[in-house]
Amino acid sequence: MSGKKGGNSGARNLLPPNKPGERRGGRQKGSRNKLSEARVEEELRRIALMDPLALFQRVHGTRRAFTLREIADMDPEVRACIASVKVKTENLTTGDNKQDQTVEIRLWNKVNALELCAKHFGWLTENVAHTGEVAFRWKTKDEP
Repeated sequence: MSGKKGGNSGARNLLPPNKPGERRGGRQKGSRNKLSEARVEEELRRIALMDPLALFQRVHGTRRAFTLREIADMDPEVRACIASVKVKTENLTTGDNKQDQTVEIRLWNKVNALELCAKHFGWLTENVAHTGEVAFRWKTKDEP
């Protein structure tokens, strides 16, 4: 065993070298993760028009009972709108000695997405007023 301290550079050296035009992880530069105006518009459209009901499915036999869908079973359009997921295990009912899971799903801000879309399409303009004074002074031939 060597007395060197440091990172795990040995594991990095075991990876095959990247091919030209390839990033670590095997994705090509021209993959679907490339950012373009059309892609940004699509992502904003997803967030702005997402229906939260798509996160849930009806429980059989009841009119108003819903359960959260598994994330893997959600459409990609719905999954793109999820900002974060928190799963907490806690005892919700005192004295029952039972652990319950609570799932908190945060969605991206719909109002911000709509505002960005409105600005992009020119439906919304920002008026910026600048105030102040500017003094101009011309030099004469006599001044150095």
